[in-house]
Amino acid sequence: MFSPPNERRELDGIDILILFWIMFVVLFWIGPAIEGTVGKARTAITELALLVGTIAFFRYRQFPIREICRWNPVPVKLLPYVFLFGIGGAILLDGIDRLVGLIIPFPAEMLESYRKGLTTSTGWEKALVIFGVAIAAPLVEETIFRGAIQRTFENKSGVTKGVLLTALIFGLIHFQIAWLIQILVLSVFLGWMAWQWNSIVPALFLHAANNYLSYFVMFDMTDELKSFYLFHGQLNPAVALSAIAIAYYGLTGITRLYQELNYINTD
Repeated sequence: MFSPPNERRELDGIDILILFWIMFVVLFWIGPAIEGTVGKARTAITELALLVGTIAFFRYRQFPIREICRWNPVPVKLLPYVFLFGIGGAILLDGIDRLVGLIIPFPAEMLESYRKGLTTSTGWEKALVIFGVAIAAPLVEETIFRGAIQRTFENKSGVTKGVLLTALIFGLIHFQIAWLIQILVLSVFLGWMAWQWNSIVPALFLHAANNYLSYFVMFDMTDELKSFYLFHGQLNPAVALSAIAIAYYGLTGITRLYQELNYINTD
């Protein structure tokens, strides 16, 4: 049985394998086991259980949790730009998703499973689903991937390889080729922002915006709004152009603020 090291600053291969094992146990064993009991709270409960298990493991291994998870603060005035970039980017990713679907259709049985798990009948159920999808899941995934795992890859292989390798792993663990392109694009931006600001906070906002928009378009968008948002099943060109403008404004704001603050990643 291994003994914990003293204040190591990055994970090793065994640590990463144990993290994936914890994820597998919580998401693919505990999650399905409790679904019949907790109902629409399944996503929130399993994601928070995964966070607790991950932090407990890091504490046992005596990692400096805030440092290794990149739980660092960022300037408050950065967040509106991240929000705008996230909303614009999420709309464009939805457009990519629809185009990819023409070539690689999303499996009908999996789509039905998502509909069954995320369709709600009460305000309380909707709140539980949104919390799980747009808050708990991004928090946990960014902590593990853009925090601990990417930070380790950056230190071992450099920033570019670290971001790309983390993005690839993050895409593959979703086990759905129809989503791979969109997830890879999103993951690269998430990884870049986490490294740039040495914090998962911007990536968390971006990830949350993407997840919520996906939920909103699929389950909460009115028929009237959907008739404007879509054009023959694809993203309305006017909406796409607006999204590009919003994302560009947010991205230029992020870049300008970074330069103004002369922000330096000291990780």
